[in-house]
Amino acid sequence: MSRDEQEFRLSDLLFGVRWQTAAWRAAAVFMLLYVLPAALLPAPSRLAAFLQLLGTVLSFVLTAAAAYLFLQIRAGQEWELTDEAIIVIPTAVTREEEHTAPAGVVAETAAQVTPRIALDTLGQAALERLCIALYRFNGLHSQTIATGVDGAYRIRLVPRNADKAFAILQCHAGEDAQGVEAYTVLLRVMEEDGLSKAFFVAPAGFTAAVSADARSRHVTLVDLKLLQAMLDHLPEAARMTVLEATG
Repeated sequence: MSRDEQEFRLSDLLFGVRWQTAAWRAAAVFMLLYVLPAALLPAPSRLAAFLQLLGTVLSFVLTAAAAYLFLQIRAGQEWELTDEAIIVIPTAVTREEEHTAPAGVVAETAAQVTPRIALDTLGQAALERLCIALYRFNGLHSQTIATGVDGAYRIRLVPRNADKAFAILQCHAGEDAQGVEAYTVLLRVMEEDGLSKAFFVAPAGFTAAVSADARSRHVTLVDLKLLQAMLDHLPEAARMTVLEATG
């Protein structure tokens, strides 16, 4: 186990992986070590004073941890892609600029349009490479974690200028809509990694049961339509780089 993993697990043990957990622990410690000794022990009492001092320190630490975890979640949410909010990287020539840009510039931009590829025909490895490259252009770099199974690994997404992952990226190629079985595997991976967010990419789409449950679990479902829209929002040079990753 690496030093980073040891520190990560120790911090999770002490504070929890959710800011609400650390906040509840801060409140519980304050009640047990500050409020109760003052109410139950006779005054003046050295034991009560010691417990209150300890409770104050521990409550402060746990409150600071809750605030830190909360800010981490807020930072991660800035990078979250949903059906309603796709991160848009400005293109070289916007629609407003088209009316003022010289005709030659618009013509040159149109000539550089990247040819489309059939995303629903990509194999598993090619789809994963495309998604890793795509999310990298949207400010998220990936961590690939070996699972112990030959050729299989997990993909974690890490926000720019951050060290810890905040979401799982899971891709499924093929012609069949992804159902409860694959979705349950994703939820188990999220739980094992202590992450509360995930991006589930499947060009073939998802069953109604998965679609109904995903939003409440903070799982963003990326089907063919959304995947193509994410690509279309990239500048031409970035889109070409992402598509080249499939080769």
